[in-house]
Amino acid sequence: MINLDNLVAAIYQAVLSASDALADKNLEILDTYFEPSEEGEPTKLQPKTVVIQYPQVTAKGVNVHDVHVPLIALIPVNMTQISEVKMRTSLEVTLEEGQLKVAFSPSTGDNDSGDDNQGGNSTSNATLDITLSPTTTPDGLKKLIEGYEKALRAQIPG
Repeated sequence: MINLDNLVAAIYQAVLSASDALADKNLEILDTYFEPSEEGEPTKLQPKTVVIQYPQVTAKGVNVHDVHVPLIALIPVNMTQISEVKMRTSLEVTLEEGQLKVAFSPSTGDNDSGDDNQGGNSTSNATLDITLSPTTTPDGLKKLIEGYEKALRAQIPG
């Protein structure tokens, strides 16, 4: 048996760790949309771009104009966060020396694994629901995207 406080703290630490992992994954957008600058400075990034040929109608006919399009202006930026965690389990609860102690109750349902618990180990059933939701785009990232969209618009004739 363990203290209920320790169980809650362990679950809380697991959720924090998962949130940190998602934050690290969200930072990987830099690798998706940017690359090291040609100047070779590791902290200086330039946008990854594609060149799209854009038609321009002139008095002499249709000319093709190269437009350098930053990927960050084309592809939606998706970032997630953990918004809710629910855990349900059966626990044995006792009060020992003024402290609430818990233990996982053995499973009483059918064992789907086909194992008849021959090793003598008891198992417990628990459900864990984790809800991921999109984060709101940080203002700095919004401004950065808007800046690249303005630069893109400036390249398109008309």
